[in-house]
Amino acid sequence: MTEEQINNLKKGETLEVTQPDGTVIIIEGNPCVRCGKNIVGEIVEVDEGAFHPGCFTCSECGCNLLEEEDYCEDDGEVFCSDCYKNLCGPRCYYCKQPIEDTAIEFNNRKYHPNHFGCFVCKAALKGKSYKDIGGEPYCQDCARKKVEQEKRKDLCFKCGEPIVGDYIIINGMKCHPEHFKCAICQSEFTGGSSIEYLGKRYCLACYKKVSASICEKCKKPISGRSVQACGFMYHPECLTCTECDLPLTGVSFLEHDGKPYCNFHYYKLFGQVCEKCGKVVHSGEGVIVGDKTFHKECFVCSQCNKLMDPKKTKIYENNPICVSCYNKLPGDVRYAIEEEEREAKRVEEKRKKEQKKQQKEEAKAAKKKEKEIEAQLKKAKKAEKKK
Repeated sequence: MTEEQINNLKKGETLEVTQPDGTVIIIEGNPCVRCGKNIVGEIVEVDEGAFHPGCFTCSECGCNLLEEEDYCEDDGEVFCSDCYKNLCGPRCYYCKQPIEDTAIEFNNRKYHPNHFGCFVCKAALKGKSYKDIGGEPYCQDCARKKVEQEKRKDLCFKCGEPIVGDYIIINGMKCHPEHFKCAICQSEFTGGSSIEYLGKRYCLACYKKVSASICEKCKKPISGRSVQACGFMYHPECLTCTECDLPLTGVSFLEHDGKPYCNFHYYKLFGQVCEKCGKVVHSGEGVIVGDKTFHKECFVCSQCNKLMDPKKTKIYENNPICVSCYNKLPGDVRYAIEEEEREAKRVEEKRKKEQKKQQKEEAKAAKKKEKEIEAQLKKAKKAEKKK
């Protein structure tokens, strides 16, 4: 028998060891949660499992928890009190910092007492009466204004009477349908908004008929050649980029929200554009760092202008910087940057843990539901046999 055999014993496994005097010792497998090796001798047992005394350390900072006054357990991990507060303890919904003392709870959210304020005017609400509107806290004044505002939403802007049933929207305001009719078919605008065109209002069907021979850009009649694009008709010379007026007739262009754009402005407004050269970066061909995108050949250090490896990059003043230039920065600046990176990493790890925990709960609930259905089916089959 070797030490390796003892160390590799799994939970529930046993190993018989014969002593020189002939007695037999049975060693049971009880692996350490931290190192995975079997524990023989001193043991630390907690709800999350068993540890070697030297392995019973904080999952975040690594301090030995036997030397601490207290420890905390969460989702299969053990933490010292300080790390638990920072990672798993309650945080203020407003400032996102740990809450170490008293807190105000509202809609399953916790706040530092001095951070619990009105959703609109931000006035402090500690010790004051407030209203819960739409899941947010409102002071009495803002709550009253909100209620009055909501009441006005359901009044016809034309006659001032309440709206019950169908309505139309004119310039963002609600109105009774009978106050407006289509300029062509004279039907009321029920079930949706009307469309104003050249000073008159039309239902959607009549608008399509009227606008079919009208240029979408200049709004003038089309008597000769026309171009159809984005669901509308244009004079050939009127089909231009919505942003820069570049002629688009006969060339490729892109559409967004029913409007034509040249390739450059489409990607600049709705896609990805290189931060350095300002040209389009096609999907899968660029480097993304933070909220900025670069061509691979444009991805250079903001300090020395040398090409960089995306995997060996730091961010300084929201710009990419090579490791060499980063190491030349003052120590306090580097510390602040690294602290931000650590905080971002902690937040992401916590998010992943919460996501994993939620997935486990959902899987457990689904399994429970499946068992309930199986039980109901068995019960139904038994009842059928009795018949």
